[in-house]
Amino acid sequence: MAEAHTGDSTAKAIVKFYETYEEAERLKRDIGPLEFVRTQELIRRFLPSPPGVICDIGGATGVYAFWLAGLGYCVHLVDIVPRHIEEAIRIWKETGRMKNAVK
Repeated sequence: MAEAHTGDSTAKAIVKFYETYEEAERLKRDIGPLEFVRTQELIRRFLPSPPGVICDIGGATGVYAFWLAGLGYCVHLVDIVPRHIEEAIRIWKETGRMKNAVK
């Protein structure tokens, strides 16, 4: 039976889960590539054309944030998991992708 979480314990449970789960790899395996392409199609359908500002809440390691920044949006990546933000910053610095676009 699943343990019920509320408030701070829920946040801690989420962070604990993602300390061992490789979210950055999820869209690269199984049906992940299909999910990525389909999500891109849906986002394109409903977003106005760039420029614009987007808040990617729960954006994990920034897969969609980097893609959206590449399209010309200013993207703010927000995630509860410090490891995700650290990984997004590392990718941003290592690749030089979308300088000043992801904050």
